[in-house]
Amino acid sequence: MDQKAVAEIENITNLEIEDEILRARNTHGEDWQIHFFNNFHLKLPSPYDGNLDVVLPRNNHQKQNTWKVRYREGADPRHSKLYKENTPMNFFGDIDRTLKEAGIDLEEVRRLQKERKVKELLELVKPAYIRLREMGYSHFDLSC
Repeated sequence: MDQKAVAEIENITNLEIEDEILRARNTHGEDWQIHFFNNFHLKLPSPYDGNLDVVLPRNNHQKQNTWKVRYREGADPRHSKLYKENTPMNFFGDIDRTLKEAGIDLEEVRRLQKERKVKELLELVKPAYIRLREMGYSHFDLSC
């Protein structure tokens, strides 16, 4: 199933997401995390959050004063309905909350970000990614 088709599914199951991940492992081997999650790590908490001189999605919304502005209805069709109905503040809040609910320490996420241990970071946050997908976010929402 391509990413566009996956984005249109609102009630994706854990099993379907695990199947996508398995296909990525089989296709990309040792570096599957980087290929599959793409830019998901840029949406995670970072040691640079709040430093508006560092170009990161969270900082960009704060710098451009769009933190509380709802994402546009005319956004890329691969974005989920949930994403389009949210603001950046809510979207990033959902990510942080889901990490915490999954028992993932945000300071550990920041440490791995700072040390640029992307593969280790992505393996750590995989349960939160799966939960976010189950909530209704598309792969495109989380990885673009």
